[in-house]
Amino acid sequence: MRVVAGAQPQRQLEASQLSATNTHDWPLAQRVAFRFLFAYFLLYVFPYPVGSLGAGQIATRSSRSFWFPIVSWVGTHVLGLPGPIKQLANGSGDQVFDYVLLLCIVLVAALATIVWSWLDRERTNYDRLQPWFRLFLRISLGSALLLYGADKIFRTQFPEPALAKLVETFGQSSPMGLLWTFMGTSRAYSLFGGVAETVAGALLFVPGLTLLGSLLGFAVLTNVYLLNLCYDVPRKIFTLHLLLMCAVLALPDVKRMLNLFVFNRTVQPARTVPLFDDKRLNQAILGLQLVLGVLFLGVYLHSGYADQQKMENARLPGNIRGIWSVQEFAIDGAQHPPMLTDKERWGRVVFDDSQQLVVQTMDGRPINYKLHLNLEGKSLTLAKAGDPYFLATFAFEQPQTDVLTLNGRFEGQQLRASLRRVDQSDADKFLLLNRSFHWVTPFPVTR
Repeated sequence: MRVVAGAQPQRQLEASQLSATNTHDWPLAQRVAFRFLFAYFLLYVFPYPVGSLGAGQIATRSSRSFWFPIVSWVGTHVLGLPGPIKQLANGSGDQVFDYVLLLCIVLVAALATIVWSWLDRERTNYDRLQPWFRLFLRISLGSALLLYGADKIFRTQFPEPALAKLVETFGQSSPMGLLWTFMGTSRAYSLFGGVAETVAGALLFVPGLTLLGSLLGFAVLTNVYLLNLCYDVPRKIFTLHLLLMCAVLALPDVKRMLNLFVFNRTVQPARTVPLFDDKRLNQAILGLQLVLGVLFLGVYLHSGYADQQKMENARLPGNIRGIWSVQEFAIDGAQHPPMLTDKERWGRVVFDDSQQLVVQTMDGRPINYKLHLNLEGKSLTLAKAGDPYFLATFAFEQPQTDVLTLNGRFEGQQLRASLRRVDQSDADKFLLLNRSFHWVTPFPVTR
């Protein structure tokens, strides 16, 4: 009995000694850097990451309402920016408001670091807090990667090019529009990027695979960030921060990776600190992370699939969807021959989306109209965004599959147009759609 009774204190002593040997003092610079990163990313992510198109989200309105007077004051009195700073849900993630808000977050995080460093100056390390910080980063980064991966897998981020894009010139495309056309046409490349993001995001929900997930995520996001920079995509702030999260997660293993890949030295297993002292609590939190990862993956894949179905359902039926060349065009009975100098005459009409019609004039200028199509009544109505007084109504006839006639009132004039469907299988006109993959290519096709 004396042996058994003395065994428990002995084991406790050994455990405390083992715990003591597993802890070490952090250098002052490391402690200060940790405090700043902890405060900064907590402010950046909550409740919706800056630069991630969160201006229109309900969850961000209260937060942005809190920040708005601060951002406005800093922008006006510190930075001297002209005019009021606005926050708009306009599909842009890199607005002036976002950059000034980011500066405010940096300043608040720096102030929090100073106060924290003074109040907690006796602490020598953050071995117990660091795992929680890494957990926060892993879930934030992993969920973002899963979301964008699912969007690429189901082509909701990069759908196939709109028909109107196929009749525009390269010179008419914006850099971002050109990128979206390229990615939408390159289905295999877009799918590869989506699968890579999904795998990296899933790995981050498994604590033992954090390094692998962060390295894969860093590689994928580097490509994404460069595309955003080079093609002027307004997601530069958000993508850069995802890259930084990958770097912060991989940073503790940099020395081990250098020893393995550069210096050819023996590498010891990574030093890990559990979230709790209780083994059962650690197992429970591990299970919760795995369940959360599966839940995020399922929700985002389902959402991506549903969005893809909505996009397909928004397309017009095949009998009218297409690119139509205007063969005859008359205004108030006067025929307009196809002259490039005639700015009134239509050159092409594109029926694609059920709520939009694109008219391309003879000089190649595209004009977008809001479309309301009544297939049963064989009529359509056009409206212009920002012009409440514009309204055009047409009756249409389709005597043949590839022939369509429009007759109605347009800008106060009687307009009649005879259209013929353009054959998209013609490789001379649409090489982008008809140039398939070739293992053997005698001569490069660079048209």
